[in-house]
Amino acid sequence: MGNTRASMSGTSNKYGTHAFFFPSITAKACAPRLLNRKMKISCIVPVYNTSKYLKQCLGSLINQTHRDTEIIIVNDCSTDNSASICQEYAQQYPDRVVFINKAVNEGVDKARFDAINYLLSCNSADCVTFIDSDDYVEPEALAQLAKAMAETDADVIEMRNSRCIRNFKFKRNPYIEAKTISQPQLFDDYYVSFFGINILSVSIWGKLYRLDLFRKAKLTPSGFKMGEDLIMNMKLFPFINRYRIIDYYGYNYRVGGLTSRYNPTLWTDLKSQYYLKRQQLVDCDYMKALKPLNIELKNILISAIIQRISFLKKSDDTLRQWVLAELNDTVLWHDIEEMSETEPDPIYKYIATKDADSIILIVKERLHEQRWRRRTKKLLIHLSKLFGK
Repeated sequence: MGNTRASMSGTSNKYGTHAFFFPSITAKACAPRLLNRKMKISCIVPVYNTSKYLKQCLGSLINQTHRDTEIIIVNDCSTDNSASICQEYAQQYPDRVVFINKAVNEGVDKARFDAINYLLSCNSADCVTFIDSDDYVEPEALAQLAKAMAETDADVIEMRNSRCIRNFKFKRNPYIEAKTISQPQLFDDYYVSFFGINILSVSIWGKLYRLDLFRKAKLTPSGFKMGEDLIMNMKLFPFINRYRIIDYYGYNYRVGGLTSRYNPTLWTDLKSQYYLKRQQLVDCDYMKALKPLNIELKNILISAIIQRISFLKKSDDTLRQWVLAELNDTVLWHDIEEMSETEPDPIYKYIATKDADSIILIVKERLHEQRWRRRTKKLLIHLSKLFGK
């Protein structure tokens, strides 16, 4: 790349045809890490049309108190001015920012893997963390993660997160207390988190990973547009020896999106993931998670029906035809048919008997109850503000 601090190229390579904007990579930079130096963290930020929040995200990473960091920005063919913002940061901070400007939109999962493959080829970082480009982190976030990893020798460090709605920030109640979990307990008691029981977070963000995990696991992009975080973590998990949760709120997650609009990939992606998960249970001899996995599948079907009722506004006959078509997948519903004899929720029986009308009726009743509860909650909040209580 010559002697310049940073350069642009648009060559075809194993990452595809992209434009790269990053500091010159020397043999020294790619040498094996030294044990006596400060832990180097790479921050992967996939970007797609988030120009409204992007500067806050990147600024929060530039201003980290843990200075031995690099930021890998992957612009996934944005159509707003996100690419210009990314290039601005790459030019302003050439020693700290790598900019991968993709020529083809391939989704967030592939964008992350482009950055992971770049890191693995260079081997200049010890650890990696992932930040969504509309989120941001607290100034001490990376320092707290690095400190916990150095003290516990854990392979993954998870920090707490806050939910951001407009200008308001709310600390999210944790699923689990701060602790260090080692094998074999980690696998025996916590792998179920990826199969329908929320114990550990299944998200990729808000965590620090040893880069060597990705080298050992030899992961490839899943191609999913929903649930890709869970699939990546599920496949990494068997390679983790120690997992640490710290009681520090360092990640700020911006709320909005999937719950407020129709998600066309919800059912297709999560149905495909069911098969992947079930095979993973077999491969890892973890069949005790089969029941929660099938409960999750039932709940996904309900969510898919709710989305079709709420957003597509299709006729009852069209909805019935869709449900019947899905219920005819005998392989998908085999386990639930067996559960229908013992589970109290009548939807199990209706799935087993392919009674689409009864399923739709129950889902509509539950949707009505959910809407009533939300309206009541909003009214109570309004009244409490009105009367100062």
